[in-house]
Amino acid sequence: MEDKAKKTEDAINALKELQEIEETLELEKLIHDNKIVFNIKDEIYRINKIEFEMQEKLNSAKRKKFFELMDDDSYVLEETLVEKYLKKGKDIPQMEKQINTLNSEMQDFLFRLAPETEPKSIEKLKKEITSLRNKIFKISMEKTDLLEYSIENQLLIYENEYAIILSLEKKNKDNGKWEKCFKTYNDFKKCENNQLINKAVYFLNQLNYLKGLKDNSESL
Repeated sequence: MEDKAKKTEDAINALKELQEIEETLELEKLIHDNKIVFNIKDEIYRINKIEFEMQEKLNSAKRKKFFELMDDDSYVLEETLVEKYLKKGKDIPQMEKQINTLNSEMQDFLFRLAPETEPKSIEKLKKEITSLRNKIFKISMEKTDLLEYSIENQLLIYENEYAIILSLEKKNKDNGKWEKCFKTYNDFKKCENNQLINKAVYFLNQLNYLKGLKDNSESL
């Protein structure tokens, strides 16, 4: 119970951290040459967008991890878990539909917010968006907990962690050079700086998301 309570607390803190970032930063202004520099206390960090060479290393690590998980009897494929939960009254596909519906509603509010200039309307729309985002987060957390021991979920967790290992750098105070923040996967797993990890994951996802938007717009 303590582990679950701690996971919930960490998730809530992570959400607050990400909300704070979203509300206080204009992300596009932070991006320079597909990199984002940020501070935590007196340390300076830099997250780099995953480029071709990094992606090749990431894909190779994912393949090895996948076969490792397939050989581990303590993990099962997601479809097996979904079937087992359905027999016990937990409908994960229905949860996914709820998340998609809420996401669509939130997108509608975001589109309405963009051209809005009236302060009271802006505030009302922001509250609606925050409420929907919290509902999405709650359902997503429940789904994540239910599928924690699926091979797909463990592979996704590993992919996100390994991407941070490849892309996160720290500025050396003595010589001003950028150095890898984590040299090995074990170094990463030993890190207890949740604020650093939360920001690194958020910024990396946003770099990739904005790159996707740019690529899509250029292909139109």
